[in-house]
Amino acid sequence: LTTAYRVRERGGDRDLVAHQLRRRYGADPKIRAGFRELYQVVVDRNHTHLAATVGMEETESGPVWVRQYAPGKSLRDTLREMRLARRRPDPRQALDHLDRVAAALQPLHDFGVCHLAVRPSEVFV
Repeated sequence: LTTAYRVRERGGDRDLVAHQLRRRYGADPKIRAGFRELYQVVVDRNHTHLAATVGMEETESGPVWVRQYAPGKSLRDTLREMRLARRRPDPRQALDHLDRVAAALQPLHDFGVCHLAVRPSEVFV
């Protein structure tokens, strides 16, 4: 639904990530409203394993959700490097990652929100 951009905080020194609805979704009032509602749910249920939300800004093409930049490598990049090096993931480490992902998603699930984009490129290790 969104395109993510790494941006610099206005007048500050923090790196942030701006999630902007893609054009085809930003034109749909229901999707825009759902995006705003999801933002509010996440703000109300901040979690240590989720990148902190900084705010939301309105633009002509729709709302833009701004979050703190999470440095590090994605799980996708980590697994790709392991595959190229012909190494296998450590099962205990994999379970630890899964446990943290589940813990981060639990507050959203408790509120009835299902995150549809949980994939290795969205998980940072």
